[in-house]
Amino acid sequence: SGRFVFHLAEVSVISLAKDAVEVVERSAASQGIKILIEGNDCLCVCDAARIIQVFVNLLDNALKFTESGSEIKIDISTEEESGCVVSVCNY
Repeated sequence: SGRFVFHLAEVSVISLAKDAVEVVERSAASQGIKILIEGNDCLCVCDAARIIQVFVNLLDNALKFTESGSEIKIDISTEEESGCVVSVCNY
């Protein structure tokens, strides 16, 4: 009734990114777009299903604005002050 229930667990951010790529890979392949995951893995405490959905939304948006034959890169890094940083870029 209007309340979110979070299922928190410590998970690998790279594994979350891989799960999101699996959701959109057929669409990416049909457009001739390759999706790469790079960087260093980090662990975060989160609701994995919700973060995967965020990644899927970002990838869907990137697919809309990426030309055929190009690449989308998910870069995962850690920064001392902000923790895990994820960026999604198209090339």
